[in-house]
Amino acid sequence: MAPVYEERGLLYRVRVLDDGVEIYFFPYRYMIPRAEIEDVRIVERIPWYVGWGLRIPPSGKKIYFVPRRGRYVEIMVRNGRWRSVVLYVRNVERFLSYLRSMLGAAGSIDASSGGGPRGAS
Repeated sequence: MAPVYEERGLLYRVRVLDDGVEIYFFPYRYMIPRAEIEDVRIVERIPWYVGWGLRIPPSGKKIYFVPRRGRYVEIMVRNGRWRSVVLYVRNVERFLSYLRSMLGAAGSIDASSGGGPRGAS
């Protein structure tokens, strides 16, 4: 299946496909099916203790794919191992526009910034 949107880094790849979002951060690959995406929001900052890389906080319900500093996208998932997936993309607005077209409903994505003073929790 050809990607609708793809972004690559040295050890990192994000792809929006017709059937979902695929995130790869060496050596881990994770696929979020389109039907499981509940909500999406922009996160300006993440907590300092998360750091960079592939991170799983003690709560065990959220996963971070953060190869560098910048703006992030948080995808809330209805079911599955991770209820929240935070990932880095170079151009957040472009990524969201492709995600909206994949989902087929522009109103289902919140493009506002989220989180408190320190960002996503």
